[in-house]
Amino acid sequence: MSELNIPESWAESSIESVSIKVKQQKPTQDFNYIDIDAVDNSKNLITNPKKISADKAPSRARKPVKSGDVIFSTVRPYLKNIALVEGIENAIASTGFCVIKPVEMSSSYVFNYLRSPVFMDKIIPLQKGASYPAVSDGVVFEQLIPIPPKEEQDRIVQKIESSFEKINKTEQNLNHVEILLSKYRESLLAKAFRGELVEQVESDEPASALLDKIRAERESNQKGKKKKQEFAPITDEEKPFDIPESWEWVKLGDLLKKITDGTHHSPKNIEEGDFKYISAKNVKDWGLRLDNVTYVSSKVHDEIYSRCDPKRGDVLLIKDGATTGICCINTLDEEFSMLSSVALLRTFQFATLNEYLLFYLKSPVFQELVSDGMAGAAIKRITLKKINNMIIPLPPIEEQKRLVKKLKVLLEINHQSLASNKSKFMILMRLKESILAKAFQGELVEQITSEGSGKELLDKILALNELESSEKKVVKKASTKKRTKK
Repeated sequence: MSELNIPESWAESSIESVSIKVKQQKPTQDFNYIDIDAVDNSKNLITNPKKISADKAPSRARKPVKSGDVIFSTVRPYLKNIALVEGIENAIASTGFCVIKPVEMSSSYVFNYLRSPVFMDKIIPLQKGASYPAVSDGVVFEQLIPIPPKEEQDRIVQKIESSFEKINKTEQNLNHVEILLSKYRESLLAKAFRGELVEQVESDEPASALLDKIRAERESNQKGKKKKQEFAPITDEEKPFDIPESWEWVKLGDLLKKITDGTHHSPKNIEEGDFKYISAKNVKDWGLRLDNVTYVSSKVHDEIYSRCDPKRGDVLLIKDGATTGICCINTLDEEFSMLSSVALLRTFQFATLNEYLLFYLKSPVFQELVSDGMAGAAIKRITLKKINNMIIPLPPIEEQKRLVKKLKVLLEINHQSLASNKSKFMILMRLKESILAKAFQGELVEQITSEGSGKELLDKILALNELESSEKKVVKKASTKKRTKK
């Protein structure tokens, strides 16, 4: 009985029995190196082979490949780094690939089978290793492959390619829509901070009055002798664009009631404890992610919280690492500790709405400032000093309210449109999976009796493999006999 749920006219056998294994060898001349990064797993194409001289060959460059060979990444196979080698001369693949050279089988048929859910559902559970999950070449070769007659294999491939071509065109259209939606979002945020998204109302108290209130608030909070609070001057050269007359350009630090960051000494953090410990991994564009949060003890927390005391409504901004620039508003009512990779920005709410600040931090205007201000070779970062000196356009408080209200509506529509677009991508992905599943269960094209059977093709392949094996034994025996006589 078939293990693969295939038509009666098909056969099944191990991949090893219908292919030739590659012998590893050290490069002796310049070659095109195919490592894992050379494969675009979204398209299953080899897109970036590296030209390397023999004397600089990586230790993993040991598997010579030719057009018609199929490569399957045995490291994290679920990523589907699978490709058909085509038109690459003097190519050598990494030992991270299992190389399959089909015998009397369509290479495209074998390639499509390896990326099908029929095969992937069998190979993924066989992975070993938690941090570096992989399968061996032997595990790949021992898996079964369905074998239709050769002509039927060709028809299956043609049907898959024609179906995928239509799906790919739809995906290209969706990609274009996604680009337009992303550009529209950037355009909304750009207009918002140029004063072009909502109208200016003459009766609104101007932003200059807000600065006077901040100045008065700071002076009233001073202990001892009061010193007049002055805002840092901003030159015309620093201003990236014009803003309405009722607005003001201000240094970000001058608008903030508090700016600080978390501890600079990574404390011991555990899966369960007294207080949450927030780092860059927890700050997302949509809010705080807490399913992966760790904890610190009360003693550690008290020390950190004495300097950095996040409160509900504070803006949290990642300032260190690859995700620098991502920010959100704290919605937690509880105390928690933070690592220095996250900055805390607290506004005078009477002068700057936290949501207005958040939208500005997400705007292309600020993100460009972040890119310009990032420093550090190993880890990209922006310092608190640089954040303080970044400029922000400040509208009247009533205009801020109108601006935030309109941005919420328009950006939510934009978000829903992007989500809908992504769901269509998922539908197309599942459609491809369905086509591949049907293809290797005999449901994609009809079986034609006159084309013969898979059993006949398998017998032919096994006979050819046996003949080649016998010839190799004769050559080896003759070579051994010749060396013995010498």
